[in-house]
Amino acid sequence: MTKIERSAKLLSGKDWSALRSFWFRHIPEIDHPALEPADTLAQSVDLLRESSAAPKTGDHRFQVSVNPASLLFLESVFVLCKAVRVSCESGSQVVAGLPTWSVSTAHHSSLFALRAFLGFCGIGYVIFDTGHFLVDVHPSQPKGRRQRRVHQVTDDTEVQLIRIPQIGHREWWLLYQRILRSSKGFNWRFPIDKQSLLCDGSIFSKHRNELHYRLRWFYDDLLETKLVSGFGEFSESAAETVISKLSETDGSDGVLILNQIVLGNVLSMLIDLSEVNKGLRSLVEEIKRAVDALKNDVVESWFPRLSV
Repeated sequence: MTKIERSAKLLSGKDWSALRSFWFRHIPEIDHPALEPADTLAQSVDLLRESSAAPKTGDHRFQVSVNPASLLFLESVFVLCKAVRVSCESGSQVVAGLPTWSVSTAHHSSLFALRAFLGFCGIGYVIFDTGHFLVDVHPSQPKGRRQRRVHQVTDDTEVQLIRIPQIGHREWWLLYQRILRSSKGFNWRFPIDKQSLLCDGSIFSKHRNELHYRLRWFYDDLLETKLVSGFGEFSESAAETVISKLSETDGSDGVLILNQIVLGNVLSMLIDLSEVNKGLRSLVEEIKRAVDALKNDVVESWFPRLSV
């Protein structure tokens, strides 16, 4: 088992119904979703780590007087907006006849979307001089001996800090798989292919690594344009075939399809929260207007199905 896998095992399972209730107590005012948050989760958690209540070594949970969840929510909204914008640019590159480069762009969007997904699951990522950490602002009840001395999660008084190695593409996907395996109650707008929960995490970065590090180029669009019919357009059966597409040696639009599935499901989390929060309804409408301004054939194949 790798270091990241051992660290990921410390993450507690997520129940969306509990998360929804948690977020309703912590959703902050959002002045503009595309503005980088002035206050960061890392700054807040660094202060928490210096408090007298926080253990000084190892992975630990500790009590807090003010949960930093609102900062994590702001960061998640910001990075979601980045994911949406970059995904639209990936589709534009397809329409412009640049399918190879669109694969790279879709990967960047997916990484932003994964950060947003984990954030809405209550999990942030911070970097200090002393190392890299996952911050779980809504840890579930621990099992065994620790259960008796930990407050109920609805108290919102506890944060979990997990030390992890520096993470890259593969590790983000491993964290995503871990959360999907151990969680319940999510109302996905797009189906999650069960194969994605079982396959090796390296498959998600296969085409990106080929393109960036091994001098590969998948289509004849390096100096010229190359229009590929239906490239990146989301079909009803796409979620069931995306893993096999990602396994293809010569590249495919599987990266774009996967990006749309992940991004669509993160957006569905935000849409669900917006049903009882007026401020979030305005945010969803603002994202929709931004997408409408950037819409192309690829985006048109999946975004309207979110019922935004």
